[in-house]
Amino acid sequence: MSPLILKILGTIGKTLIEKVRKILNSRSLILFAYIFGSQVMGEATMRSDGDVAIYTSKSMSWKEIIEVQNQLEDNINRKVDLIYLNTAPLLLAYEVISKGKLILDRDPASRVEYEVKVLREFLDIRPRLEEYYRLVLHMES
Repeated sequence: MSPLILKILGTIGKTLIEKVRKILNSRSLILFAYIFGSQVMGEATMRSDGDVAIYTSKSMSWKEIIEVQNQLEDNINRKVDLIYLNTAPLLLAYEVISKGKLILDRDPASRVEYEVKVLREFLDIRPRLEEYYRLVLHMES
């Protein structure tokens, strides 16, 4: 890709992040949020979806989560994969906090507590995951 195209995509990415941040900031239940995936990895294209993860102060219904997702999609004109960190599987939560970009941090203490919890749980199961993957790879060869 040419440097000009990369620069344009970078500008578009920053604009999208600001739009996402503004929408999420208008929802007081959302304590912190990340973007992750291709937008952060520098692999986004004009057709890439938006990967967004949120953590809320109290439980949201699936209807409320879909409303946030729809509001994001309507405002950034692309599909959004919205991850609800309050109930996200451990490996997905780890991926978000370790490789994502924090874009909203209304309650840093709650965020750090959540990140420590996820990291601790991930590190607890990591040896078993590595053993599992080693066995699977060994069986395939």
